Amino acid sequence: GEYGQRAAAAYAEAVKAAGGTLVQTQTYDRSNTSVISAAQRLKAKGGFDAVLLADNARFAVQAAAQLKAPGAALPRLLGPELWNGEATVYSSPAMRGALFSAISDGRFKTFAESYKTRFGVAPYRLSTMGYDSVLLSIRIARDWQPGTQFPIARITDSGGFLGIDGPFRFGADGVIDRALEVRQVQAKGVAIVSPAPDRFTD
Repeated sequence: GEYGQRAAAAYAEAVKAAGGTLVQTQTYDRSNTSVISAAQRLKAKGGFDAVLLADNARFAVQAAAQLKAPGAALPRLLGPELWNGEATVYSSPAMRGALFSAISDGRFKTFAESYKTRFGVAPYRLSTMGYDSVLLSIRIARDWQPGTQFPIARITDSGGFLGIDGPFRFGADGVIDRALEVRQVQAKGVAIVSPAPDRFTD
């Protein structure tokens, strides 16, 4: 799918930038048997230390069972933010030690409590994006005079903006960058092994 294609392209760039070598890529048609076959083809060819499983938790767990024996250190399994909060990731022995990215939950609890007090229900996890987008619009429009052109170029400020889920910014192509933390799957849940940065430094 499109998500997997973008993840694969970003992964290839990151591996190259880090001085690594992308050994192979396997695709599948997002069915149980197809993902298992892809993982088996990958393992049969070998020659790798880490594998990016750029899909949701259900498919990642199925692939992991083919790629890694429980308790084995390698290959290192890597995943996207789609794994965040998925119990199947934590309950699979083959997933132990896997690393994945996620937005920080540090400020979400306060936001959720405030939201529930006001509206009587818990917010969806993605609701912070809507909240941040409104605040960003207000911030950019602060010095804007109605009747003049809206200063849309300010959205691509390289320093970014601080939102509920941490720093974020937009590139000239409209794609968002987020400051993510890295989590590791452990026997009883996850641990944060690399906290999200509090600002962009490049």
